[in-house]
Amino acid sequence: MPDSLMPMLDENARKDLVDICLSGMKTALPNEWNGTSALLKLTANHLQLREDSEGIVITDMAMLTKGKDTLICLVRTLRTPQPTSEVLFYGSDWHEQNTTKRISLPDFSEFPRNESKLTEGILPVELMQADMDITEQGAASLTFSTNLSDHTIIFRWNGKKFVRNKE
Repeated sequence: MPDSLMPMLDENARKDLVDICLSGMKTALPNEWNGTSALLKLTANHLQLREDSEGIVITDMAMLTKGKDTLICLVRTLRTPQPTSEVLFYGSDWHEQNTTKRISLPDFSEFPRNESKLTEGILPVELMQADMDITEQGAASLTFSTNLSDHTIIFRWNGKKFVRNKE
């Protein structure tokens, strides 16, 4: 992974996190932002990284197959004050891929708004969060939600792109 995609951890620190995790030890290391970063989950095809001490930035990265090639799906979630995510795709050479070829991201209008959330102190600006789930067998899904709705929209990886589950 290029340093530009994760400036708070240089390449050696990222490798050290993986080595520490594989040895069964606690995976927290100092980062460039005077905090700590921790590897929360590591499998053959998925990792989840807390980029900062407070858990404000969480990055999920999955290795997906597209034919004979590998595609990397990166979901970075900023958790302040309400979670909001970006979903990006990269080739194995870390060149960014066209996201719209891999998923038709849901629109806010597809989530029924729960007006009572506005009175619960929820930020009145609608934000979308994506949660990634990868099985050991490589089955992947992305679940989208917003801070102003109780509704979720789920997409499953079909080997080429994420396809929306029929409701």
